[in-house]
Amino acid sequence: MNLEKEQMKRINLSDIIKKIWKRKILIIIIVVIVAILSSIISLFLPQKFVATSTILIPDSESSTLMGLNANLSAFGLGDVLSGDQDKMKLLAILHSNQLYNALDKKFDLQQKYGTLYREYTFDRIRKNLRIQEGDQEQIIISMIDKDQKIVAEMVNFVVYCLDSLNISLTTKKATNNRLFIETRVDIVKDSLRFVQTLLSDYMKKNDIISIPDQVKYGIENASAMKAKISIKKIELALRLQNYSEDSPNLIMLKDEIELLQQEYDKYFYKDNNLFISFHDVPQLQMTYLELENRILYLSKLLEYVGTQFEKSKIDEAKDIPTIQILDKAVKPNIRYSPKRVRIVIMSCFMAFLIIAFLILIIENHNSRNG
Repeated sequence: MNLEKEQMKRINLSDIIKKIWKRKILIIIIVVIVAILSSIISLFLPQKFVATSTILIPDSESSTLMGLNANLSAFGLGDVLSGDQDKMKLLAILHSNQLYNALDKKFDLQQKYGTLYREYTFDRIRKNLRIQEGDQEQIIISMIDKDQKIVAEMVNFVVYCLDSLNISLTTKKATNNRLFIETRVDIVKDSLRFVQTLLSDYMKKNDIISIPDQVKYGIENASAMKAKISIKKIELALRLQNYSEDSPNLIMLKDEIELLQQEYDKYFYKDNNLFISFHDVPQLQMTYLELENRILYLSKLLEYVGTQFEKSKIDEAKDIPTIQILDKAVKPNIRYSPKRVRIVIMSCFMAFLIIAFLILIIENHNSRNG
């Protein structure tokens, strides 16, 4: 059964070739005529040219604020800058109506394309403007147009608009960063002044000049007074052996010891303005150190955000190119379309298929009626 099918296929294919071969002269004549006509038509088709420019995606570290987010996070200020989206931003600009509008105004494309509405003009621009991403982090920008003289100028203008819009967006971002950091600077300054006032009031209230120095000199004076009291007590014990209790010398010595003891006790209780009470030293020291640490923290934070504030002002004032042009568009010498050889070959092939199909239909019809 399979052999019979294969034989039938061979017979049919052989018949088809024979039927077509019988009309070979006709086929050749028609194909030649089609080739001549397609060649002539291709000569009258509007020529289009393509110009290309290649740009490099800017380095993500080009901004001085790129490290701000990570550093400020250590201070608990949260995210300041988003992640690097330079490539996506450039591609978004290249596909934006803002760029299309600038291109339309520059070269009067609505009149050039003969479109009624601006949206139709943008559609034509979108078809003619080709954007490709290279393997080496580059962006290839191409423009197809009938005008050989200005197509390269159009591409270079696209690159110029891309850079200008990117600078504008970058500057706007820098302005937002500057405003944010400026607010943080003001907040940190206010916080620092507030804590400094707290510390000043606390020191006045507790008669603090310098806790370490006051404690040091207090201990030295207290130790000297304690030694003096001990000496007086020894002297009193010796005099008790020679004098009676109501002796004026003993009474004076006892009074002196009592006064010295009272002065000594003052070092342990708040009763003088020169030395800090030893009893209050732990609490005073803890509160004092807490306020000092807050001042130190805020001072370092102010130093950092102050530096970033100055950097943000510099970034805001920048007006330098943000992209690097690797290959500038130049006037094309070779047309992009029409591709005449391809048109002729495809026309001849389609003509052959059509005429062969018609020949088979006619032959089959004649064989049935014959």
